[in-house]
Amino acid sequence: MAKVKKSQRLVLVLDMAQRKEESARDALSKAKMYFDQQQGQLNMLSEYRGQYLSDLKASMSGPTTVSALQRSQGFIDQLNSAIEQQDLVVKHAQVQFDGARDQWLQCREKAKGLADLIDRLKLEEAAQAEKQEAKRLEDDLQGRRAFR
Repeated sequence: MAKVKKSQRLVLVLDMAQRKEESARDALSKAKMYFDQQQGQLNMLSEYRGQYLSDLKASMSGPTTVSALQRSQGFIDQLNSAIEQQDLVVKHAQVQFDGARDQWLQCREKAKGLADLIDRLKLEEAAQAEKQEAKRLEDDLQGRRAFR
């Protein structure tokens, strides 16, 4: 029975590492998409607040009631609160994205290291096989010389 080379055994480990890297890449993609969505929501809220304040300022050129000012102030407070909440969501999404990126980088480096190791082992195994073949040929040649 032929001995299985170390490089061939490590191919299975490399396959598992590559699948884990692919899974980590998918998680990274999802985390990036979520972060982008939340950042977009924050930007939209901030732009809306800016537009609302601009419109409010333009509408304040004439006389305004106290109740209208209170309603406007209440709405601005709600917008500010929503923006603060969304900012927290964005920060949390950033942490998740950074973690997913770190995980993917770690998996990628492991898979790359295994692939490099396998390549190096294959070269070593080929060199060893070549030496063994040369030794066998030399032994055969010497055996024939001794037989004469």
